[in-house]
Amino acid sequence: MVGDKVKKGQQIASVGNVGYSDGAHLHFEVLAGDSKLNGENKLLNVVPIRFVNSNNEEIKIKSGSTYTVNGLVGGGTNTASIPLNSQPPPPISQPSNAVSKNSCDNPNVDAIKQANDCYLQNQFDKTIEILKGYIAKNTSNPRAYGMLAMALSRSQRYEESIPYFQKRISFGGYGYDVSAFYAKSLDATGNINESIVWNKKALEFVPTLIDVRKTLAEQLVKVGKKQEAITLLESFDDGRVQKGQNRIFTAQIEAIKNSN
Repeated sequence: MVGDKVKKGQQIASVGNVGYSDGAHLHFEVLAGDSKLNGENKLLNVVPIRFVNSNNEEIKIKSGSTYTVNGLVGGGTNTASIPLNSQPPPPISQPSNAVSKNSCDNPNVDAIKQANDCYLQNQFDKTIEILKGYIAKNTSNPRAYGMLAMALSRSQRYEESIPYFQKRISFGGYGYDVSAFYAKSLDATGNINESIVWNKKALEFVPTLIDVRKTLAEQLVKVGKKQEAITLLESFDDGRVQKGQNRIFTAQIEAIKNSN
């Protein structure tokens, strides 16, 4: 939350697989102001961060690498950054025994934190209830609109979610999760062409979203763009092979090629 103070050793997030992703992960970034993309689709205004382990030894996060944290495996990604000063940022560490405090059932905490904890527990009805009450009094919080829209989408209340997605997007600075769930709601309400646009946006943010890429290929086939769908999948698999990884979409590509 804006204005929160973070102390060394404080848990600020958990590794997991919530929303659209290609595996257990932690999306973490520190921005000076709004997140912006330049012409090369790289984020600007990113403050460089050092990660250290419990022994205060620096961990070098590399794109395409895999790291084990408390039994969970997550991939590393690189984000273009522009240092805002010449001094290295202070280290951030997370104790191995840190336990997240759940506030979903505590109405006395900040409404956004309560809603977020409910959302992470897949308690979407409660998330929706909390956020609708919050938005009735606070109309300028982008995070509230985004979380509410995604909770509605994940509850299959697709048509109801769309105005909230549009409001969230109007603030700017949204990411892959808003884009992907908005695409899901659009597709479910019959707007496949607009859904394709937003699934493509989601892949611009995070090209490794397997489920989004699979869905987008299926959509492209439905609208008569078989070759674009094949290219979408083959180019991704070719990139994996170059990194010594297995192909993912072989069966789907063959099915598309053999379809009428």
